[in-house]
Amino acid sequence: MKLKAFSILIAAAVLACISVAETFALPLQAQRDTVQQSLVHAVVTGRVTDSGTGEPVPGANVMLQTADGRALYGFTTTDGEGRYSFEYSLRADSVRVMITGFNIRKAWRNVPLAASVTADFQAEYERLQINEVTVTAEPIRRRGDTLSYLVDSYIDTLTDRAIGDVLRKMPGIDVSESGQIRYNNRPINKFYIEGLDLMGGRYGVAVNNVRAKDISRVEVLENHQPIKALKDVEFSPDAAINLRLKDGAKGSLIATLSLGGGYKPWMWNGELALMLFTGKYQMMTTVKSNNSYSKDTNYLRSCR
Repeated sequence: MKLKAFSILIAAAVLACISVAETFALPLQAQRDTVQQSLVHAVVTGRVTDSGTGEPVPGANVMLQTADGRALYGFTTTDGEGRYSFEYSLRADSVRVMITGFNIRKAWRNVPLAASVTADFQAEYERLQINEVTVTAEPIRRRGDTLSYLVDSYIDTLTDRAIGDVLRKMPGIDVSESGQIRYNNRPINKFYIEGLDLMGGRYGVAVNNVRAKDISRVEVLENHQPIKALKDVEFSPDAAINLRLKDGAKGSLIATLSLGGGYKPWMWNGELALMLFTGKYQMMTTVKSNNSYSKDTNYLRSCR
């Protein structure tokens, strides 16, 4: 019994000694760490140049990090001469300087921390692989009272000759054989080509002769008031149509020709249309002839 009590006293004494030793040892270790990690006021500078040409690399990202790269001290970019600079007061033996940028290969260096440190880099570039992107325009877009139809979204290049053939496919638009247009079951009040009223009430000639491939957009001007003096005075429930030409069709003389023939009893039919559209001047001439020996010629022009 006495032996057991004596053993317990010895164990307690040993544990007490260990506790005292740890109590004194921890502050001593902390003091040694403090001496090793003393505060250093450092200025880290450098220059980033192209590894191939030696030219400066402006706008490169430069980061100042802990030696293991897990924490960030500071961030900057190189100037027009490819130079950068950091100025910090740190408790560290060394730091990591890393450069990155658009298609610049990531690179870093660990440098000992001192009052003045220089770390230059030669940037190497990585080849960028960009995936193919297909951009598809919306077939219909609205902006205020204007509804814009993209012609290329509706045209069939094999069968659609005149713009009237494409208009018949657009939602809300109806076109008669003569070229008269209705929008939402109401006749339009104006037909424009690049904002000019070339045809007046005889716009059916243009609807059946202007080539569809020359038109980029069809604009529906809803609630259109054709009389400018009444624009903000009298409401109009009707719409107008405005054709927007492709750049290649502007300023070019456009001709369309339609021919028909026969043998009994001497049947023929011919139609020729000449058109010219510019920003300030428009002209259209049509000539028709058939086997009844009738000939019809129209000449229309409009100026801005």
